[in-house]
Amino acid sequence: MSMPTGWSVARFMEEALYHPERGYYARNIRDVGARGDFATTATMHPALASAITSWACAASRQLKHPGPRHWIEIGGGNGALAAGIQKRLGWLRRSSVRYHIVEISEALREKQQFLLKNTKIQWHSTLQDALTASGGHAILFSNELADAFPVNVYMKDGESWRELLVHFSEGNWKEEAGLPPRETSSALAALAQFPQGQRVEVAFPYRDWLRDWAPLWKSGRMLTIDYGESVETLYHRRPRGTLRGYFHHQRMEGEEIYRRMGWQDLTTDVNFTDLTAWGAELGWKTVRFENQREFLLRQSPSLKKRANKNAVLGFLLSEEGAGGRFRVLEQEPGLTSPDLT
Repeated sequence: MSMPTGWSVARFMEEALYHPERGYYARNIRDVGARGDFATTATMHPALASAITSWACAASRQLKHPGPRHWIEIGGGNGALAAGIQKRLGWLRRSSVRYHIVEISEALREKQQFLLKNTKIQWHSTLQDALTASGGHAILFSNELADAFPVNVYMKDGESWRELLVHFSEGNWKEEAGLPPRETSSALAALAQFPQGQRVEVAFPYRDWLRDWAPLWKSGRMLTIDYGESVETLYHRRPRGTLRGYFHHQRMEGEEIYRRMGWQDLTTDVNFTDLTAWGAELGWKTVRFENQREFLLRQSPSLKKRANKNAVLGFLLSEEGAGGRFRVLEQEPGLTSPDLT
């Protein structure tokens, strides 16, 4: 029996999304928003920017470190969220906040810098650079970042898992079954609850990214907003998992996700059980885990009345819409960082 020789799905996604010359985020993404390749909550309505501003101000007041407050937005999209936060802060509070954006996409960074050209925002290519600039004391937040990370994909085979690999043959990328996983996660540990052939995704690259910069984060709070679920419900009625592509606003599934390499977005729903567990491994505390509706209303209760007159806001608050589909995870670092070696 020959050994599998293909790429992991994570390797394929890394090349398709982030290759410096051919990657979707590096070169081929057109924009984020109604006229772009996809829309985010931040581009649809200012409510999220307002809520994050309120949250970050409250979190900043709990920082015991003296000096200016550093806010780090990870993955700035087209700059709409940062612009909304700057407007919500006002000129007086802006003077006490050092705003940073971490952006690896040159195409998106150019759009952000054009939109935010009259601000004092600092841009960084890595979160490590931003944390170094802040001295490790910072408020971190991201909106629809985790779903853009590559994932490893596994399929249930009998009483175990096998990793799915892809290889290029006759002009197309094709799947093949690989070896059993060398590591585990909440989804892989729940083997017994899944039917034969079930596919699950594990964002090991996201976990490794957390480990890379975690030792530099000394104090603050982090907000992670994304579409997803806890592992108990994430794969309900989803035998093929959640990995999918989007090309010109059209959803691609099955083998279509391997077509148009570098020209379409690839994404998965976020397994927040893993994110919480990986944070705990780093010594982080989960402060709160809620859906977007709960987060928005907790920051601004008056939104509930306004939603009756605004369809977009109603969608953002709806349990059946973005309000229930998006989750908000708030974490803070522990007093000491574990030895990850």
